[in-house]
Amino acid sequence: MAASLQGRHLLSMKDFSGPEITSLLDLADDVKARRADYHAAAPLAGRTLGMLFQKPSLRTRVSFETGMTRLGGHAIYLSPVDFQLGQRETVEDVALVLSRYVDVIMARVFGHDIVVDLARHATCPVINGLSDFEHPCQILADLQTIRERQGRLAGLRLAYIGDGNNVAHSLLYGCARVGMHCTITTPLGFEPRADVTAEAREIGRQTGAEIRVLHDPDEGARDADVLYTDVWASMGQEAEAEARRAKFVGFQINTRLVRRARPGATILHCLPAHYGEEIEYAASRLPQSAIFDQAENRLHAQNALLLLLLGASACRRARGPDPPPAPPEGRPPPGAVRPPLGAVPPADEPVRRSLRPQRRRRPTGSARRPARSPPPGDGDGWWGDGRGRRGWRPTPASDRVARCCSGRPLTPAPRRTSSTTRRRPRPAVTRHARSAARWRRADRPPARGTRRPSRRPTRTAAKCPSWARCASPRRC
Repeated sequence: MAASLQGRHLLSMKDFSGPEITSLLDLADDVKARRADYHAAAPLAGRTLGMLFQKPSLRTRVSFETGMTRLGGHAIYLSPVDFQLGQRETVEDVALVLSRYVDVIMARVFGHDIVVDLARHATCPVINGLSDFEHPCQILADLQTIRERQGRLAGLRLAYIGDGNNVAHSLLYGCARVGMHCTITTPLGFEPRADVTAEAREIGRQTGAEIRVLHDPDEGARDADVLYTDVWASMGQEAEAEARRAKFVGFQINTRLVRRARPGATILHCLPAHYGEEIEYAASRLPQSAIFDQAENRLHAQNALLLLLLGASACRRARGPDPPPAPPEGRPPPGAVRPPLGAVPPADEPVRRSLRPQRRRRPTGSARRPARSPPPGDGDGWWGDGRGRRGWRPTPASDRVARCCSGRPLTPAPRRTSSTTRRRPRPAVTRHARSAARWRRADRPPARGTRRPSRRPTRTAAKCPSWARCASPRRC
């Protein structure tokens, strides 16, 4: 079924059959459940979407642009100033030029004839983002949301309360295709087009869907599984807004009307919402309200639509990694058990040399570089294995011997004190700190019965910082 949608256009909900819509919704659920997998697979890498906007939009632009980015593609936004259909360029020229640049075109325009002309002359798929006649992308997201909340589509009853506009037309076609009963409730004079209603009823006879057009909101909402509404004055009808408010009084989804429907009936609104007019704010925040789930599903339903229109192979890429390539001839497959080193191959098997560059062997014996000699002194703590490896191993504290710069062992100089001098505990300092302490003590007045040391250091003392503790300082 996915292959039959490749290269086709989506201008109306009647362009796709019921099984094709179901296949698209299945893919939309898969894209929504495994977003990270599709983002990593990038099935639309190198593909470009051209977006033509005569009407501004929040959800249409963001959902299409974000969807192309997550699937690895790129989207280009063209404002009304960029192309000016019918004024600076004809629709035919725009379609032929964009077909040379992009892989798929999405148009959100006023007149439905513009989308039809784009599809007639373009050589790539064209998607109706919105026109004054239909809004198929919105209905795909609505059907996905209803199936998520209710678990099925066929046999459900949908009640639409409001204006018989483009959303109502697409709902009639979409519900008739999937076998869902649809009731459109509008004031007198605001019904859907008669040809659309007749065509939807003809499709519904084949799928078992019942199509009704009423003028009583209470009767339309009775035993409904889904309550749906839209703005009373669509974009481009701002001049009629005041007159429409007076005629649409009572055609509002509120808590009273929700009680007329079945318990747990799903509440939908395609947004933007005018709270206090077509829907009550308290009703829009009930637990069964799926307004924002419906807005989110615009992204996933349109992602599935792009994948199917641009080829089913893009869908298969995201369903799992490709199998590993077969190993080259003459090489064992990955994971094969290697024979032990030194094993002799069979006589009929040729000896294969490794293609990896061989590592140069290091010389052994006398050809090796001799080990470095230890530092001056007895070399306590230095080690070497005679093969060029050496290092410093700290000597245990019990075996350490303090030495001066010439390697002679240091012995602490006797401290001459009188019998009346109190001995203080010596701080645990290093040998160089002790030498500095000796220098500082030389400036103090000598204790009674002691000899004042010389203030003029010798040449040996200037070179050896441990001269004061050395057993034979004159020999350095």
